[in-house]
Amino acid sequence: MAVDLLSREGRTASLDSDAVSGALIAMNGYCFGGGITGQAATELAGLKATAAFYGPAPDLNKVPAIKAAASGVYAELDQRITGAMPGLRDALDATTVTHQLTVYPGVDHAFHNDTGERNNETQATAAWNDTLAWFGQHV
Repeated sequence: MAVDLLSREGRTASLDSDAVSGALIAMNGYCFGGGITGQAATELAGLKATAAFYGPAPDLNKVPAIKAAASGVYAELDQRITGAMPGLRDALDATTVTHQLTVYPGVDHAFHNDTGERNNETQATAAWNDTLAWFGQHV
């Protein structure tokens, strides 16, 4: 299930929540949604795994509360987000949570957005396949 936090149509209320297993919840998001994903990982103990695509790191003081296997997808040329990633990596390394933070080479922020000029199909496909494998392993 995917919830569109920016929907102006109100259609998310009609989603069938019976299709979701509470024991198998994972979360991913892109940009703003990536930041929300990281923050949710610090607050929602029931998450099994997360994958945050080029989102700002959560409050590093809250990282020890993360229980979900945490994946981060970063763009080499995105210094605003990727430049801060080492702090998150260090915070995660100080915990027992399973994590991987991957920097995809030669791409900038929003490289997975197929409607934008920064889209890079090769790296987007690689990142998505890595994310599916991550969820397959941890959910």
